[in-house]
Amino acid sequence: MAENDYAAVYVLDHARRQRIPIPSKMSVIGVDNDPQLCENARPALSSIHLDFGQAGYRACEILSMLVDNASAGPIRETYGALSLICRGSTRVGIGTSPRVMKMLAYIREHACEGISAREVAEQIPGSHRLAEMNFLRATGHTIMDELNHVRFENVEVMLRMPSQRIGAIAHHCGWKTDNALRAAFLKRYGMSMREWRAKSPSPCIT
Repeated sequence: MAENDYAAVYVLDHARRQRIPIPSKMSVIGVDNDPQLCENARPALSSIHLDFGQAGYRACEILSMLVDNASAGPIRETYGALSLICRGSTRVGIGTSPRVMKMLAYIREHACEGISAREVAEQIPGSHRLAEMNFLRATGHTIMDELNHVRFENVEVMLRMPSQRIGAIAHHCGWKTDNALRAAFLKRYGMSMREWRAKSPSPCIT
């Protein structure tokens, strides 16, 4: 685990020069989840997504307080992480065949682009049916189940961001329409996205 995405990319470059295969021999995780760095790294970099939104809100609140009370002493706070965004630099499907691992990695990287189960199956040689069978045998669930799992992971991350409009989440997480996501979310969680956001614990600030 590197201290930030810049350092993690350096590790990936060094591993490539030393011919250390990533992620089969070593996994690499960064911090900050900088899309420019993570998506353009080879392999794409897994990274911890910090709650910068909450940190920004608290910074504004503290600044406002200091303006009102200039004599206040120093204030130190911490903010948490929202999630680990898994990409190609960390292993998925450990113990499974290279073909299934390739499908799992492809899902991790592209699930929120609206890809279909057939597109995932096309990443390996053979028929769609055979790919589905191999995937189900290795993971215990279908390709579509895995796609939805990754998409809902990203939905949860975005719901924890106070500034994120709920109506815009579907577009960013792979659903064709907002109504489709709302219906799928209600079926999976038994509550609306707005209710889930209200009940979801925020990262702890100390």
